[in-house]
Amino acid sequence: PLWRLISTGALLAALGWWVQTILPAELGKNRRALIFLLVLPLAISSLNNGQVNPLLIVLILGALCAANRDWWMLACLLVIVAGIFKVYPLAILGLLLIAYPRQVWWRMILVAAAFLLATLFLQHPGYVVGRYEEWIHALRTDNRDAWGIIEGPRDFRLLLRLLVGDPPPLVYQAIQAGAAIFVAWLCFQARR
Repeated sequence: PLWRLISTGALLAALGWWVQTILPAELGKNRRALIFLLVLPLAISSLNNGQVNPLLIVLILGALCAANRDWWMLACLLVIVAGIFKVYPLAILGLLLIAYPRQVWWRMILVAAAFLLATLFLQHPGYVVGRYEEWIHALRTDNRDAWGIIEGPRDFRLLLRLLVGDPPPLVYQAIQAGAAIFVAWLCFQARR
């Protein structure tokens, strides 16, 4: 219960910070409140199950707000902490790197190196290296293409499966790559 309470409070606080920092002031209080009404029902199942996903959202929102305030070290720290739990938040770090290369690149390396060195100092190095090797192997071999609709992730691929049928793996990878390139291009254009 304490974990759920902390997760809920952190999510509300991060969402509030994001609404105040990122969204234009012209939206007004009613539209800003609408953001909470749209987000919270979607987060209830993750909060109820005690999943780490709300914490990841908190870290990502915090990183975006920190970047908006030019707090680059905090932005890199928050995204890399999120990346410790799951890999996908590191995509946000990549987008920040594209949009703000001069501010992010060395801080990203410094924070990542600090975490890597901390793991080596806090545990026997052989054990740590073994866990990293297992993690890399799991990333390479984790194939979710064959998962059924019920147990598979709730993502764009699921929508495609339901609407037009299961896309071939190369087609879906091309869609993912295209979306990533488009978002990276948007960040690059925003930088210019």
